[in-house]
Amino acid sequence: MKTRIEIYEINRPQNIVASGSWNRQLSTAEIRKETKYMMRYSDSKKFASRVITDRD
Repeated sequence: MKTRIEIYEINRPQNIVASGSWNRQLSTAEIRKETKYMMRYSDSKKFASRVITDRD
């Protein structure tokens, strides 16, 4: 399993401004921690995140 977190513009979801990838499935707490870290300089009114889990 792989986990990918993407930070994108709400108005333009195809515009990914940050992303991270892990070669394992992350727990909910890890996802929250990583998302918070990745969005630390972003305005939460303009950006959102999505989590994508790929099965190998």
